[in-house]
Amino acid sequence: MRIVLLIFALVASPAFAIGDLPDKPTVEKPNIEKPEKPTTPKTPEPPEKTDEEPNRPNPKVVVTKPKPKHPGLRCFDDNGVRKVSFTKNVDPEFYKMGRKFCAKVPYEIEEVSVHCVQNNGTYQVQMSKKLPHKAVYKAKRFCICVFGLD
Repeated sequence: MRIVLLIFALVASPAFAIGDLPDKPTVEKPNIEKPEKPTTPKTPEPPEKTDEEPNRPNPKVVVTKPKPKHPGLRCFDDNGVRKVSFTKNVDPEFYKMGRKFCAKVPYEIEEVSVHCVQNNGTYQVQMSKKLPHKAVYKAKRFCICVFGLD
């Protein structure tokens, strides 16, 4: 019996030594402060108009493509189809002559352009590539019609 009491005392002693259990720990939410919004830079105020300057509205700036100096055309292949594009200063009645020129350009040449240039009373036909005689003849006829020399 003594052994039983001794075992009971050994087992019960840690329970008496601890005493009351502490309260359950409380969970506090972290207090996170939101960062301040960055300040936007202030736009400079326009200078005040004086009496010397007239009250004019600001003009709008319009950017346009430069106009071509010389009339001309460009022949190119688009997925195996021969197409022609003309500069804006070519009269539509000369489109047929330009298409005839492109028909004479060999299909091995994928892209070629022709410009009709007038300098100090002299007329020139400028081509981007060397072409056969028939194509050169059609290019000359096109430029003659564009300049109104026929």
